[in-house]
Amino acid sequence: MKIAPAMWTALLALSFCAHAALEITEFSTNSDNRALDEDGESVDWIELRNVGNSPISTLGYTLTDDRNEPAKWPLPDVRLSPGGFLLVFASGKDRSNPGAELHAGFSLTSSPGHLALFEPDGITRSSAFDYPRQFYGVSFGAGGYFGTPTPGTPNGPVDFTDFVRDTSFSADRGFYEDPIRVEITTRTEGASIYYTTDATVPSPANGTLYTGPVLIETTTVLRAVATRPGLVSSNVDTQTYIFLADVIRQPAAPPGAPATWGVDNSVAQGATNLPRPADYEMDPGIIGQFGEEAVLAALRNHPTISVVLEPEDLWNESRDPAIGGIYPNPYGGTGNQFLPGQGEPRDWERPASAEFIGFPKVPGRQVNCGIRIGGNYARHPNRYKHHLRLTFRREYGPGRLRAPLFSRTSVDTFDNLILRGGNSESWTFPASAGNGTTTRANVQYIRDQFYKDAQVAMGHLSANQEYFHLYLNGLYWGFYTLIERIDGHFLSQHLGGEPEDYDAFKQSDTLIDGDRRAWDGMFRVSRGNMASARSYEVIQGLLDIDNFIDYVLFNFWAGTADWRNNWRAGRRREEGAGFMFFMWDGERGLGDRWPRNFDFNSSSTNREWPVHATELHHNLKANEEYLIRFADRLNRHFFNDGVLSPENAAALYNARAEEIRPSLVAESARWGDRSRPNAPYTTRNEWQDMLDFMNEEFFPGRLAVFLNQLRVGGVYPISRAPVFSQHGGQVPGGYNLELSSTAGQVYLTTDGSDPRLVGGAISPSARPAGNLVIDSPTMVRARVLRNGEWSAITEATFLTGVPASSGNLVISEILYNPEGPSEDGEFIELLNISDEEINLAGVRFEDGIQYAFAAGDRLAPGQRLVLTPNEYTGLLANGGEPLSLLAYDGAVIRSFRFDDGAPWAESADGDGFSLVLADPASNPDPGLPQNWLPSSAPGGTPAGSDAVAFQPGMNLLGHALGPQPLAVGVEDEQVVLEVRRSLTGGGVSLEIETSRDLKNWTGGEAVFAGFESHSGGYVTMRWHLPPGEGSAYARVRLSSGQP
Repeated sequence: MKIAPAMWTALLALSFCAHAALEITEFSTNSDNRALDEDGESVDWIELRNVGNSPISTLGYTLTDDRNEPAKWPLPDVRLSPGGFLLVFASGKDRSNPGAELHAGFSLTSSPGHLALFEPDGITRSSAFDYPRQFYGVSFGAGGYFGTPTPGTPNGPVDFTDFVRDTSFSADRGFYEDPIRVEITTRTEGASIYYTTDATVPSPANGTLYTGPVLIETTTVLRAVATRPGLVSSNVDTQTYIFLADVIRQPAAPPGAPATWGVDNSVAQGATNLPRPADYEMDPGIIGQFGEEAVLAALRNHPTISVVLEPEDLWNESRDPAIGGIYPNPYGGTGNQFLPGQGEPRDWERPASAEFIGFPKVPGRQVNCGIRIGGNYARHPNRYKHHLRLTFRREYGPGRLRAPLFSRTSVDTFDNLILRGGNSESWTFPASAGNGTTTRANVQYIRDQFYKDAQVAMGHLSANQEYFHLYLNGLYWGFYTLIERIDGHFLSQHLGGEPEDYDAFKQSDTLIDGDRRAWDGMFRVSRGNMASARSYEVIQGLLDIDNFIDYVLFNFWAGTADWRNNWRAGRRREEGAGFMFFMWDGERGLGDRWPRNFDFNSSSTNREWPVHATELHHNLKANEEYLIRFADRLNRHFFNDGVLSPENAAALYNARAEEIRPSLVAESARWGDRSRPNAPYTTRNEWQDMLDFMNEEFFPGRLAVFLNQLRVGGVYPISRAPVFSQHGGQVPGGYNLELSSTAGQVYLTTDGSDPRLVGGAISPSARPAGNLVIDSPTMVRARVLRNGEWSAITEATFLTGVPASSGNLVISEILYNPEGPSEDGEFIELLNISDEEINLAGVRFEDGIQYAFAAGDRLAPGQRLVLTPNEYTGLLANGGEPLSLLAYDGAVIRSFRFDDGAPWAESADGDGFSLVLADPASNPDPGLPQNWLPSSAPGGTPAGSDAVAFQPGMNLLGHALGPQPLAVGVEDEQVVLEVRRSLTGGGVSLEIETSRDLKNWTGGEAVFAGFESHSGGYVTMRWHLPPGEGSAYARVRLSSGQP
C-alpha cells in the first residue's frame, strides 16, 4: 500500500440549534492562569451563555466530549439571566453543587476533539464543536481562536482562524560525523520559517528567514518556528546535531559562553564571595591518556539528553528572578546567599527544550518543558555540576511527558524528571564541603543507584533511574542520572489511581501531596504503648511493615550518613494502606562516610531522628512481633542467597560499576580536573581503588559486624536461624531435606504456617525437625527455639515437576473495571500455553493485586485459571496500573502496565468489556496495548474463550480481519493506518511493517495509536506511520503457528 502524505486542511464542524438559548461561547483546553479554580489550579474551562431574551435554568442540559455519550455530564439547576455567563471547569473533578464552583466529570484534550452541549430532550444539540488542535493561553469559540481568553465576559474578535503546521527537518537529531544540509519545511502554504543556531528562540524579530537548506558542520542547536499572519504560529522545534569529534575538543572558552557563573556567596561550607570561574573544557590530558576512540565510545555508551534554553535564561548573572539565569543563581530565592532547605523556587523555572536521544525504547524525542536547578545542597554555589529538574506544564508544551524512558518499567508518563549530577558522588564535589578531598576519593557514581536497585531487588517499589550524557545548549555537561521524582503522580503511575489519591512526604517532615492525617496519626500511635498487641495492629494499618523494615535494614547496613536529610514516603489514602518508604539520595553511605580505613565498628543503628524512619523503628522496638518480623526480614535478605548476601550485594553493585566504567571516561575528561587540575580523577586511580575496597573489604566483612551491632542493640536474636541442606527450588521426588542448627530445638511446618504463634508459643502445626522427605511441592518454614528465644525464620519452597515461568504461563484476560458501581465482577485469568502441566507453587502477584499460590497448585496444559476479588488482596485499579507476576524464585513471569486510556482499548473501562490477549500461544509482550483486544461481549470470557482457533485450510485474512479491513488517512499532519480486526479470529499475530522501496521491510516503526471503534464483533485498530519524504509503503503481516 503506498502512503503519499499530502497537504490537508482540518475542517471545523459547528452546529447550533436555531432557537437555542444556552450556548457554548468559548472554551479552553490548555488554560493559562486567567481562570484558576477553587483549588488554585489552572484547568480546562467551558463558558456557557444565555443568548436568549428570558431567564433560563440549566437543569437538564448536558455537556459531553464523547459523540456517543450525549448525557456524559448533566448540569445542575443554575438560573441565568439574559446575557448571563456560566463557567464550568472541565477538570474531571465532577462537582455539581449549583451553589458552588462547577466541575465537569471530564477534561478536554488539546488534540483535535469534540465538545457539545445538549438540550434537556437529550437529542437536540445546542452547541457542538469538532475542534482542531488547541494551544496554551489561547481559547476557542465560534469562528476560531481568541488570543486573549475572556472567561465569563463577552468574546472579542477572533484573532486566528487556523494554526501553522509544525516544522519538519530533513535530518533527525543525533550524532553525525560528516557535514549535513538540513531542509526545514511546513505544510502550511504561505508560511515563513525563521531559525536560529545560538539557542535563542526564533521569531520574525529574532533569527534568520529560511530560504534554503542550512549547512551543519559542527555540534549545533537548530531551532525553528513557522509563522503566517492571522494564524497561530507553530511551536518552536529544536534539533541538536552532535559531532563528537568536536565535543571531545570542547574548549575552555566556547563562543558565547560566559567566563563566570555568578558569585559563591553562600553562608554554608565556606563562602568565598568571589566570582565562580566557569568550567567547560574537555581535558586534553585525559583524552590523551585514554585515547580519542575511548572517549568517543564513552559518549555513545549511554543515552543522551540535550537541554536547550535561552542563553539569558541559562547564564544571566542578575539575581532578579524575573530575568536571572539559573546557573549563576543555583540557590534561587531573592536573597544574596544560599541557605540549605530553601527548596527549588518556582519563579526560577525557565522554558526549555529537552531532546531524548538513544534511549532504549525512545530513539529520539523532543519536548518543550520547564527547567530549574534541583536538589538541596546540590544547589550550593560551590557545586559546579548541579542537579536539574524538568517540569512538564501546559504553558511550555504537553502537561505531562509520555515516553517510555526507563528500560526497567512500563511507566511512561511523567510530571517531573530529575537530572541528577551526583553532588558528593561526583568528582566536582568541593574540598570546602566537609572533608571534600576524602569524599572525592570515594566517588563511585553508583551509590544512589545501588540504593534504589537494592530496594527493587528486595521486592519493593523505588524510583526508576537511567544513566545518560547531558548537553546544555550544545555543550557537553557530563554524566548524569535520570530519576523519577517521588510524589503523588509517581505513586499513581506505579500503583494506580489518581495523584490526588495519595499522601507523599519528604525530609524535614514536609508534605509533598495529600494531607497529614494518616502520617501524624502513625507517629502518634508509635509514641504510645507499642508493646501492646492493639497498638501494633493499628500501626500495621498505617505503615507497610515489610517495606519499612527492609528500608531500615538496608540503611543500617549501608551506614547511611545523610539519611536524616534524604528520604521519601507515600501511601494511598484508603483504609488499611500503609506508608511506604523510598530510598532517596543515597550518596553518603557504603563506605563514603569514612576514610579509606573504614571503621567496621561504626553504626547507624542507634540513630533516632524525630519524625523519621529511625524514630518509628525505635518506637516499634518495644513490640515483640515487630522484632521477630525484623529478624525474619533480615534473614530473608542477608542469608540463604538473599539479595543482600555478601556475594549478591557485590554482584548487584558491580553490575552498575561495569555498566558505567566506559562512560566515566567522558565524565573524567569533563569534570575530573575540576577540583584537582594537576592530577585529574579517573577510573584508573581512586575510583578503582574504592571499587576494590568495596569488593575486598566492605561486602565480605560488613555483615558480621552489622549483625553484632543489631544484637547489641537488642533487635536480632542470639540464636541463629536453621539452615537447609538445599534452600528451596527444584528437587527430585523423594528428596531428603536436612535441617541443621548450632544450638536449640528446630521446629518446622509444611503447611505454610509459622512454627511460632503470635505471642511466642509453639504452633500446634509445628513439629520438631528431623530429616524431611519431599515428594510433592512443599513450603518448609523453620525456626530455632532456645532458652525461650526464637530465631529468625528460614523458609523455602521446594518444587517437583515443571515450574511456572515466562515461557509457559501468561496473563490471558483482565476485567479491571466491570460495568456498574460494584467491583465484584472483576477478574484476572492465567493460561498455561505449554503442553505440560506446570507447578504454580510459590508463584505470586506483587503489583496491582496480592496473591500467592499454594504449594499444591497446578495448571494442566491449555488450562485457564481465574482469580476474583474474594481470592486476592486489593482490587484492579479502574485507571490502570502495573501488574507483576513472579515465579517461586522471584524471577519475572509477567510485568507490565495496563491502562484505561488510549492506546489501550477504552471500552474495557467501565463498559463491561475485558482485555483479552489476542494470541496467547505466541507469548506476546503484554506491555504492548496492540497485543490485547476488547472482549467480544460484556463480562468477558472467564475460564474460557470465544476466539475461534485458526486451522489449516482457513482463509487467514478472512479469519483475522473484518470487511473493508484497511484504510489510510491523515490527521493533524499524521498519516494513520486503520486495520479492522475480528475479535473472534484467534491464533493470529498482527504486525505493521513499513518500507521505502518495497524490498526492505521493517517492523516496529509504526506507532500504535489505539482503538477507534468496537462493535459487531470487530474493532478498528489505528497506527501512526513514520514521517518522511517521498513514497512510503506499509503492509499488515499476519502470522499463525499453524502450518
